[in-house]
Amino acid sequence: MSPIELSAVDRMRYEAELEILGSGLAARGHTVLPLQGEPLPTLRVDLGTGGCNRSLTIAFLPQEGKAEDGEPVLFQVELYAAVPSLRHQDLDHAIEIVNPAMTLGHFVLDGMTLYYRHIARLPVDDTFDAAEVSSLIHVIEAEQAQFGDYLAGIIDDEIPLSLLPKVMAEAN
Repeated sequence: MSPIELSAVDRMRYEAELEILGSGLAARGHTVLPLQGEPLPTLRVDLGTGGCNRSLTIAFLPQEGKAEDGEPVLFQVELYAAVPSLRHQDLDHAIEIVNPAMTLGHFVLDGMTLYYRHIARLPVDDTFDAAEVSSLIHVIEAEQAQFGDYLAGIIDDEIPLSLLPKVMAEAN
């Protein structure tokens, strides 16, 4: 995620913030689990996306210096772990078609893995509002499911790239 080393104070602050958020999300019916052994404190939230067993990870993205507009927080869903290299070119074109149609976030092919990503900013000296994050998670869940299915169709060669705009238009 980030090559910046966390101070012990920042690590404890991020862990505490994610623990508070996790409690608030659990109270709203989300299944939440802090991930151990990650380079950055990370929270996993299970998504009930059509039986796909997808989960959303939430992690702070440390940066050098103090950001006056808030701290960046990465919301990420791994959609496809091993995209065949023969599908990369069509997938790259499909991502160019899909991303502008999305309300929130974007898709990216990072190495062999397809991710949905959204970066939000936590205002300086503020904490997460679990209700707002819960609402954000519902939007992320819908976006990555709908548009991720289109991209999975491209990867699995079930949707020809030339028909993707038509398939998307018919779905709306």
